[in-house]
Amino acid sequence: MNRQTKGVLLAAGGASLWGGSGAAAQYLFSTTDISTTWLVAVRLITTGILLTAISMVHTPQQVRALTHQRRNVGYLLAFAVLGMMNSQLSYFLSCQIQ
Repeated sequence: MNRQTKGVLLAAGGASLWGGSGAAAQYLFSTTDISTTWLVAVRLITTGILLTAISMVHTPQQVRALTHQRRNVGYLLAFAVLGMMNSQLSYFLSCQIQ
């Protein structure tokens, strides 16, 4: 499989999973008492732990180099809070509205 085909398949798969997560979240919100903030927090914390663990196994030197400087850690935290959290929270809040 060439790189272009692989890229198209990965993009289509990612879009399908993104849309599926919205439908699953909307169903979850309508049938349970789970709050949007709880779901976003659990998703982001779980994903952060898993991706960090996978990165530590595959490229531990790069993870250590990234966290070696305090400024980089600040950038990571700012991205996590201002970027990922806001993006995820607004997406799932829109899924919750019926």
